[in-house]
Amino acid sequence: MDPFNPMKPSILIVDDEQHIRSILCEILASLDYNVFAVGNGKEAIKEIEKNSYNLVITDMMMPEMGGLELLEAIKPIAPDIMVIMMTGFGTIASAVEAMKKGAYEYVLKPFKLDELISTIKRALDKQLADKKDIKIKDAFALLNLNEAIGAGIEREKVIAIIIEATLREIEADVVTCLLRDESTERFKVKLKHSLEDKDFGELLGEFDSEDADRFFNQDIVFLLDKNEIKKSFPAIPNVNDIVSFISIPLKINNKIIGIINAYSFTPGHNFTEGQCKSAAIIAGRAASIIDNEQLYDSVQKTFKETVKSFAFALEAKDQYTHGHSEKVTLYSELICRAMQLPEDETEKICLAAQLHDIGKIGITEEVLNKPGRLTFEEYEIIKSHPVTGERILRPLHFLKDVIPIILYHHEKHDGTGYPAGLKGDAIPLGARIIAVGDTYDAMTSDRPYRKGLSFEVTINELIRCKDTQFAPEIVDVFIKLMEERYDKGEET
Repeated sequence: MDPFNPMKPSILIVDDEQHIRSILCEILASLDYNVFAVGNGKEAIKEIEKNSYNLVITDMMMPEMGGLELLEAIKPIAPDIMVIMMTGFGTIASAVEAMKKGAYEYVLKPFKLDELISTIKRALDKQLADKKDIKIKDAFALLNLNEAIGAGIEREKVIAIIIEATLREIEADVVTCLLRDESTERFKVKLKHSLEDKDFGELLGEFDSEDADRFFNQDIVFLLDKNEIKKSFPAIPNVNDIVSFISIPLKINNKIIGIINAYSFTPGHNFTEGQCKSAAIIAGRAASIIDNEQLYDSVQKTFKETVKSFAFALEAKDQYTHGHSEKVTLYSELICRAMQLPEDETEKICLAAQLHDIGKIGITEEVLNKPGRLTFEEYEIIKSHPVTGERILRPLHFLKDVIPIILYHHEKHDGTGYPAGLKGDAIPLGARIIAVGDTYDAMTSDRPYRKGLSFEVTINELIRCKDTQFAPEIVDVFIKLMEERYDKGEET
């Protein structure tokens, strides 16, 4: 068969009558279609596995494999192919059955040539419209990607959007994203996604960084067919099943930070140069995003360390609260673990615990270290520290989920706390957790006006204030934890 022009629609004629095949081939070729013909369904399947087709026109009654059986066989291997069924023995029942099995149209022999050509055009127009619809969805996926970057969505979600866009854009069966692990200098699979969540087994797996640098030494985007894949990756267990493969390096400043790999396992579906270019465009965007996100992580870390240093500076001002934030963080983490909260939630609450008194940075040492009872005015100054802390941290976007916990950690279960008088579950969970650990450490620590309370007295006070000051379920969890620590000598 001569090579098809990829710019023209390709049509496969399947009919056991030679004269029908010849007539249709001649007419459709004159209409500027790529056309090929075979004599039965089995030959058609072999041809579809080797080459890509837009449309199949098949007779219903044929030796070896009939039209309905062929129709069923086509859908799993090339679901986008449009199928027009022809028969000289048509009934309403056979027409219904063909349409149910996925045929686009049902044509009776002897067919009128103009009607068949019109049907072919409608089928190809529908196929094109369907593909445009997918392209629109891909455009929205890329729009979502840009919005995700602007919104500061974490890397994993951004990578998932990139992989989904690549999967749809190049019609791959599987797409994987590998990122460089700086500690091991290996590229590890960060995310893998396949259409219909099929399991295609082991793929390329990890890359050594030296291999990757050598592999992509000239910024090459690899587009390999089955034979080339076997030569390049002989150790892959299921290499014989891979029909086509694209591998694209994610580069920033000539350093490979990741790799996007796309696989086709569909017989006859070899990636095109155009699809390769589309994938490269997405990969370029991905590299920029990941680089920005890594820079964002670095900036976040620097900001967090800076803010923590403020908390330590605060404790240096107040000789009686040295180590207080660390203890409250420890107690908060213990509660989170006992409640089996998700890791990201635990991390958020622990960060809030470290920073919960940051608003006291603006309160004078005279008030913080006053040995006697505070005046009403002084107590109001102390009560302002959650709001002051919120105002200090508000410009830091990455702390947006932490700030409400800091703002409301002095609210009370019965609604008599400050600054907003929130009640019960209206108080953020992290604030309810920190309130218990904060109070426990405050009661057991020495203060300018009193010595720290004993373990027993403090526990009884927490029990007394359940349902009023504290969330009862959190107090119950905390007391169980503290009693275990007390028995081990970890609390005194």
